[in-house]
Amino acid sequence: MEMGLLNDLVVIFGLSIAIILIFNKLKIPAVVGFLLSGIIAGPSGLKLISSIHEVEVLSEIGILLLLFTIGIEFSFKEIFKLKKSLTIGGASQVLFTTITIALIVYPFMNNFKEAIFVGFIVALSSTALVIKLLSEKGEIDTLQGKTVLALLISQDLITIPMILFVPYFAGINMDNGFSIPLLLVKGILIVVMVFIAAKYIIPFMLFQIARTRVRELFLISILVICFGIVWITSSLGISVALGAFIAGLIISESEFSHQALGNILPFRDIFISLFFISIGMLLSINYAFNNIVLIIGLTIFVMLIKTFWGAISSLFLKQPLRTGIIVGISINAIGEFAFVMAKAAKEYNILNESAYQLFLSVSILSIGISPFLIRYSSKIAALFGKGKSKKNKYELENKTILEDHLIIVGYGINGKNLSKAAIESKIPYVVLELNPETVARERKKKIPIHYGDAANEGVLKNLSIENARIMVVAINDPYAVRRIVSVAKNINPNIHLIVRTRHISEINSLINMGADEVIPEEYETSIEIFTRVMLKYLVPYEDIEKLTDEIRANGYKLFRALPSKRKKKVIEIPEISISAIKINKNSPIIGKSLREIDFRNKYNTAILFVRKPNKVISNINGEYIISDGDILYIMIEPIKVNELRKVLNEKKN
Repeated sequence: MEMGLLNDLVVIFGLSIAIILIFNKLKIPAVVGFLLSGIIAGPSGLKLISSIHEVEVLSEIGILLLLFTIGIEFSFKEIFKLKKSLTIGGASQVLFTTITIALIVYPFMNNFKEAIFVGFIVALSSTALVIKLLSEKGEIDTLQGKTVLALLISQDLITIPMILFVPYFAGINMDNGFSIPLLLVKGILIVVMVFIAAKYIIPFMLFQIARTRVRELFLISILVICFGIVWITSSLGISVALGAFIAGLIISESEFSHQALGNILPFRDIFISLFFISIGMLLSINYAFNNIVLIIGLTIFVMLIKTFWGAISSLFLKQPLRTGIIVGISINAIGEFAFVMAKAAKEYNILNESAYQLFLSVSILSIGISPFLIRYSSKIAALFGKGKSKKNKYELENKTILEDHLIIVGYGINGKNLSKAAIESKIPYVVLELNPETVARERKKKIPIHYGDAANEGVLKNLSIENARIMVVAINDPYAVRRIVSVAKNINPNIHLIVRTRHISEINSLINMGADEVIPEEYETSIEIFTRVMLKYLVPYEDIEKLTDEIRANGYKLFRALPSKRKKKVIEIPEISISAIKINKNSPIIGKSLREIDFRNKYNTAILFVRKPNKVISNINGEYIISDGDILYIMIEPIKVNELRKVLNEKKN
């Protein structure tokens, strides 16, 4: 057996483990660790790897699986919800970034097609990296999070047809088998194939396979579908990457998409890590050191351009300047699809070796810098976003005259529920929301909602915050929450401020800043679960309520303290349960009344109700006569259930 590849995999994964453990302590994403592992282990590093080609082949499988999973996750319904962000925000970001970079590099390349291609690959950002970082910050559901997601999806979608046009940018003409009409024909064939397969073939096939309940068979079938469609599209002269995306898209329309995704994700993560390692291995350390000033300068320049156009695309969507800056910072690194496109460009001689190394160096450095910028994007945005952005048509024009009212900041699930409760209770309220589409939609429903940033003093004054009784902050942006609390309390120190947070660590700081009540989602969920468990154990509701009040009053210390460091709170849980015992034909109590049996005293229990084949008898008294097949629902200690069941069903003498 050839052990070279196996040895190399052990080396690179072992090195990756050591580096990522260190990076995890420094809160640096694993992607950066994989890139560094490849650089160290590669031919320009310590030369620990001999089977470079084999590792590259495995990494290409990782890209196919990445595209496959993106196709599976592709939801037409979700895309439709983000249609404005996709068409206006995403398209403008890619278009203007591409044109700007192309105009800058054109004098050096002297070929406009190649300059456009370089501009496009620079415009792409890392979906996997950015989504992971935003998830860790808890900002996926914020306005900026949704905008960033729309921009990334737009980039991914535009990448698919761009892969087809790589030969065109390379200058391959019709005589060499490339033509626009041929691409159109292939495109039509792909659409027809996707429709038929997604509508009829794949759902039927997966249903038959799922019926077997053989997990291994289902997994193999998913892989066969993926690589089978890749093989078909490749035979048509279409990129294998596009084929993988199409395969995922076909499966996404079936009811088995979630199971398929769950099965593929572990394989994807393994192979995609090899992809980033292989990218690191391609980098020439000598080239990087010899051109370090140029690389750093270009990296900063590229990241500034991407940040600028990302922010502008957000402003096109009529979002605040602060949100735009966060969006721009979030997409300023060059992404994984750019590596795929660059590799294809090198194969078609669009990029020479020197240009390719420069691209790799700039891309890897941007990925290394980006996580730190994203982590502090809210603070950076605050430096530039203090001024008032261009007024939105839904923004407050004049001061809203209200008295003793409730202000709701954020119109997500919590905001909507609170709004409904306020309407039901006839409490005067007003809502403040940053998403203009939400504002437009809800205004049509006569909701008193306004567009504006709650961290802006003027906006809050327009909501008569000085006359408000309560303000509830129900948004997902931790930094924005802190600013809102500070501004609100400065204007009206007497307002009762209730703040929702996802992060337990925010409780003390928010209270110190002036929040009257801080509700952490995780602990409130724990309280709800705890309450329901105690009720099932028949603990009096008054005792449960008393304990939950104590937990909240003490800042959730019961949950936060270690068992050995806190005074134990004892709740008396009765050793009792409701059990069902079926009476069979051999029972000695059949035909006897409960009074005759003296059931309560003899068996030290009580019958709550009896279920017969066709009815339930809930009003049980001493005159009730036991029949064959009766199911007795009794209240009894759990350890005595089996013993009583045996006594009641023992054979008559």
